[in-house]
Amino acid sequence: MTYNSRTIRTLTTALMLLAITASVALCAQSPDVLLKNARDAARTAATIGVSQAEAVKSYDEAIKGYQTVIDGSQGSTQAVDATKEQNAVLKQYVTFLKSTKTAAAQSSVESTPSSDDSPAGLLATARNAYSQVSKPGLSATDLDGFYKTAIQSYNELIKKHVWTTECVSGRLELAQLLANANIKNKNLEMSYKTLKHLLLTYDMPLSDLQAKLSKERSLSNDKALLEATQIRDTVIQATAYRTDILKQWNAANSKLPQYKIMDFFVGLTGHNPSFSYWFAIVLITVLVKVLITPLTKAQFKAMKEMQKVAPLIKEVQNKHKGDQKAIGEKTMAIYKEHKISPFASCLPLLVQMPILMGLFYTIKSYEPMFVNGKFLWIGSAARHLYELPIPSLGAVGDKVFLPAMNLSEPDLILVVLYVISMYFSTKLSSMDPSQADQQKMMAIFMPLMMAFVFAGFPSAFLLYWLLFNILQTVHQVLIMRAKEPPLDPGATILAKKP
Repeated sequence: MTYNSRTIRTLTTALMLLAITASVALCAQSPDVLLKNARDAARTAATIGVSQAEAVKSYDEAIKGYQTVIDGSQGSTQAVDATKEQNAVLKQYVTFLKSTKTAAAQSSVESTPSSDDSPAGLLATARNAYSQVSKPGLSATDLDGFYKTAIQSYNELIKKHVWTTECVSGRLELAQLLANANIKNKNLEMSYKTLKHLLLTYDMPLSDLQAKLSKERSLSNDKALLEATQIRDTVIQATAYRTDILKQWNAANSKLPQYKIMDFFVGLTGHNPSFSYWFAIVLITVLVKVLITPLTKAQFKAMKEMQKVAPLIKEVQNKHKGDQKAIGEKTMAIYKEHKISPFASCLPLLVQMPILMGLFYTIKSYEPMFVNGKFLWIGSAARHLYELPIPSLGAVGDKVFLPAMNLSEPDLILVVLYVISMYFSTKLSSMDPSQADQQKMMAIFMPLMMAFVFAGFPSAFLLYWLLFNILQTVHQVLIMRAKEPPLDPGATILAKKP
């Protein structure tokens, strides 16, 4: 088959157009182009004569563009430049937002009487208590009392009045309190997470904030715009403050021995955001699994022995139904004859728990650094495509994301994978045939309960627990399937006449 010259030219032109389109698309996503777009937006926002709406839109585009460069090209020259320029633009944005709060706009704010339960009342109570801690000569009891009152009032405000300017200010002030409190009340982790939740809830374009306030509180457009501007101002301050708190939190944790262990494993591959962090978790999990192999082997062998005598125990239960004393005596006699300790499968597990908890705290201590870590889908372009709130007893509720932005955030895919692995491991651990129905329910209920418990944990921890559970299940299958001499029922106590 031959092509005429016109067909060849058409195909060639089409291929060239495809190549040019692909090149343009790739170029459009390059750090240099993204950085240039962010700079252009920042210049537009600062241009004299630009309308307030256009300036806000340009500032938002600039900050988002800088953040895209920072997230996508960590460690590069462009990311370093983007970080510096973003901080400068953030300061300009705060100044701009403050300048828009004119006296006329402020006078349009409806004054409502405040009660102790109102947003203004709770914020005033928290601020008043917090202001007392700086007074000289306070006893330790009084100082802790003022901190407790301030924290409780801020938390109550956050829980009851989400879409108010007082709540947003309260979140930022609570983060500052937790970061600067005395030793007993200082909590850099909660300070960081308070800021993180503030940004997750309110970091959106001004127009979206205005629409949200109008919907949630039935505000007029003018009042919603004014309050949205105030919230946007607080969001910008929180964005800058979060970076500072993250550094403080990381510096405090870096003194811990478990942090240094985790940092050693991450450093083996050069602190590469796309590889080093998750690979360090894999290395340390496998190492711990190898170290506790003798314990898990003893645990699973004891479980296997229990499964072997389970038919004999069931026979005893059927034969002496209703006579618990006889069942107990005969059961213990079976254990004794076959040299089985009913607690043998529990003791190795109890010894393992401190080791596993130590590994958990090792990973947790490194949480400030896991902000930089990625893993397959975690940190991809699809980050935060979907989010699911997690019920919380506290004022600061968590969310699980699909997918997470980094290894310090909860990830829904890892939660689902963990539930699946937990289901199979629980099912394999079933030993007593007489309790098949209860064990079947347990195989479903336990994974769901653990999913609820672990859903708000950082994905770094979920990755560790998923990997460990898979290794443990594989080990269990290998031991359970190992061939051994069958049990001789004739040699048991059941074959002997009473």
